[in-house]
Amino acid sequence: MVLSFHFGHMTNSPVIFRQIGWSGVDLFFILSGFLISGLLFREYKFSGHIRVGHFLAKRSMKLYPAYYVLVLGSIAIAMYFGSPYKWNAIWPSIVFVQNYVLSDGIWYHLWSMAVEEHFYILLPVAFWLATKHSKNPFGKLPHVTGGVIVFCLIGRCVLPLHLGYSHLRFDGLAFGVLIAYLWEFRPEVINQVIRSRGRWLLGATLLLLSPQFVLPITNPFMYTVGLTATFLGYGGLLIYSVKCVKHNRVIEYLARIGAYSYTIYLVHAPVLMWTLHHGYSVDRIGVAFCSYISLSIVLGVLFAKLLTIPASLWKRESQTNSIPDVSILTLAA
Repeated sequence: MVLSFHFGHMTNSPVIFRQIGWSGVDLFFILSGFLISGLLFREYKFSGHIRVGHFLAKRSMKLYPAYYVLVLGSIAIAMYFGSPYKWNAIWPSIVFVQNYVLSDGIWYHLWSMAVEEHFYILLPVAFWLATKHSKNPFGKLPHVTGGVIVFCLIGRCVLPLHLGYSHLRFDGLAFGVLIAYLWEFRPEVINQVIRSRGRWLLGATLLLLSPQFVLPITNPFMYTVGLTATFLGYGGLLIYSVKCVKHNRVIEYLARIGAYSYTIYLVHAPVLMWTLHHGYSVDRIGVAFCSYISLSIVLGVLFAKLLTIPASLWKRESQTNSIPDVSILTLAA
């Protein structure tokens, strides 16, 4: 969705997902909140505590190698061709604060990685503090999630659009955390929703997602209430999918690609720039689009195999992990 949206936006061409592709990031936030907090929840259930340092070390080995190869490599290539980046574009990308500055940083799409990085730091620390000061550390999580949703909605209503690339998109991550909490500690709630309202849940999900089919992200309604409806809808779609959709070969094949989604997302912007510079023309839009998608996947898989996976395996060998992997979704996280 995101890859298609960026291609359609750059070329003004009617490719698939051009209208709704921007919301792929919000779906990504829901999945990330669900999967990452699920790791912490299961660690607490297994051992009775949260190891913040261990969690951050594993995340860093998963994220940093490919990220900094992209950022530093882009800086080096730009210098080589005599068009170096300005410092006010470099430093935000290096320290993950490009979502707070007016500059897009090295690459425009990395703002979401900054939001994710802050989430990876804040979530385990917050959980660790909760386990140290409460016998029921996650009991108030539904109330906290509600507060985050209201805060982010109000913030989007009063602040201009360009400031929305900050923690005002944290509500999607928080809702994913809430779903993981119910999944791990209150499964009867999710089972009851699916058992009695499974079809209603799917219908409500489609209704919540429907505004994005007709309104752009820059529309005032879409950017405020519409974003709230979007992540609620994707949350419902997540619950429905994992509880009601049966696995088949198509899903398993897509899941294999999904395991490389992080590095595919990282490299797709430079691949798009290269494609538009070398292969795009109005009469060959289909060829350019297919080449862009295919090359993004191939290069993303290559990045993962050369950087992300070896780094993760090295960390796994150097520090024993007592929490077993529970699903292919956890691997994709």
